[in-house]
Amino acid sequence: MITSFKIGKFILALIVMLFLFGGLNTLSGQDTGSFTDSRDGITYFWVKIGDQTWMSENLAYLPQVDTVTDGSEDISEGKYYYVYDFAPQPGNDETTQVTNAKAAVNYQTYGVLYNWYAAMENESSSATNPSRVQGVCPIGWHLPSHDEWTELETWLIDNGYGYEGSGADIAKALAATSGWTTDDTPGNVGNDQASNNSSGFFALPGGTRNSDGTFGSIDNFGHWWSS
Repeated sequence: MITSFKIGKFILALIVMLFLFGGLNTLSGQDTGSFTDSRDGITYFWVKIGDQTWMSENLAYLPQVDTVTDGSEDISEGKYYYVYDFAPQPGNDETTQVTNAKAAVNYQTYGVLYNWYAAMENESSSATNPSRVQGVCPIGWHLPSHDEWTELETWLIDNGYGYEGSGADIAKALAATSGWTTDDTPGNVGNDQASNNSSGFFALPGGTRNSDGTFGSIDNFGHWWSS
């Protein structure tokens, strides 16, 4: 199942694309903590929302950085890893490319963009709750299924996280408190950003790596894979 959770300038919806999760700024009394990814030593925060535990920082695991200019969706079963707007230099070895990519501001702010094969690590798609698909995630973590995203959405709506305490407009409850394109419309994530992130999810607008090989939508959208 290739769907995703999208948080944008105006809406919250279930559609297609990628990232993982977003920083930490939570209401008092929420369960939060941190863990370290044994693969590269990076430490991440997590937050408990309802009965679920979510990473609250974008995944930054980067085993390689890819140079293809075509859309990776057109390359069968290839795992591709990108840093937004990073252009690897010809002639550099893989270690140097990764080191340079990790020094980029967009990597340090937003982490890594993964295509479907990189996100899934060749595991089979799962619609169960929990999905039990580790994919590219650290040990002990997994890619959420569509049903897990729906559980998160439903819990936030049922517990008053909608805009102004009611309804289904939960984008501001999930969005980070800075980094979004400024918006004049009350209720949009770019408006009064300091009031965002009541859930502690801290979603960042890290943009996309598009099917034509370009990057786009940074500061406006974030996308998360489901399993």
